[in-house]
Amino acid sequence: MTLLTEFNEPVLHKLQLFNLGVVYEIDQINFALREVLKSSKVNGVTLFPDQTRISEVAHDSDQYKLLVNHTCKLFVDRFFEASRAGRKRIQKQQRNFAFDLDGEIYRLENGEAMCSIPNP
Repeated sequence: MTLLTEFNEPVLHKLQLFNLGVVYEIDQINFALREVLKSSKVNGVTLFPDQTRISEVAHDSDQYKLLVNHTCKLFVDRFFEASRAGRKRIQKQQRNFAFDLDGEIYRLENGEAMCSIPNP
């Protein structure tokens, strides 16, 4: 079993890369982690009934990375929605971060994309 709070620091670190200087509350992060787990976005990882523990997840596993990335994606998506509603300009660095995050999630869920070019 793994405590949900073990994911707070990695999520905070990654979110700081997206939006430097923004203070994220631990309760917000824990809520987002629970949302990701309840939506079954990370196969094989389940939230225990006490809402503070999850099934065992190794720190170097794809499941660990997916949980961190999907949690960050919730915050990124909400930021983009709020920016669109307020018609605020989104910085290039933030657009690139979101694009890279989507790509990383895709690779973790589907493996590396294979591209083959036929020989003439």
